[in-house]
Amino acid sequence: MSSAKRWQAPSVGPATSKVRNDRAALLLPDFRTGVARYAPAPSLAAEVEVWSKPTGTIVFPIHTGAVVELYKRAWDELDESDALTPLSVEERAWVERECWRVTGLVFRPGIAVRAALDASAQSRSLLPSRPSIAVPFDTLRAAQLSFLATWAVFTAACKWAAS
Repeated sequence: MSSAKRWQAPSVGPATSKVRNDRAALLLPDFRTGVARYAPAPSLAAEVEVWSKPTGTIVFPIHTGAVVELYKRAWDELDESDALTPLSVEERAWVERECWRVTGLVFRPGIAVRAALDASAQSRSLLPSRPSIAVPFDTLRAAQLSFLATWAVFTAACKWAAS
């Protein structure tokens, strides 16, 4: 079983921060202006924990079909974390698509896993584009589910590299 547990809001935060009643969003003040804006809340505590990157010498397999293995490992992470249980059919389908999309961003045949993770983490493509977000999701919920999928893919890549 994965060590990933449901995220619990911290008891201490900036004075103007709060968790929305549905626990899907955080109201956080901007670092410079202090103006509060909503951000997606984490689904799992593991999403906000530090993690170890693999060494730069471990590379993804050369065969492009290995992308399916990374996707399977990411989906296993989600299954083990129990994060999929409370999701609706539509939300689960969204996470499935996002997991595949992020897997495609991370997986680079023959490239060091660490370099691929670094490049992906710096990419603006990690979050879905607004036009790709369909009803019934709002952009905040879509971003929350995308972060969950991203956590799963990054965790799977790190564990695969460490195995």
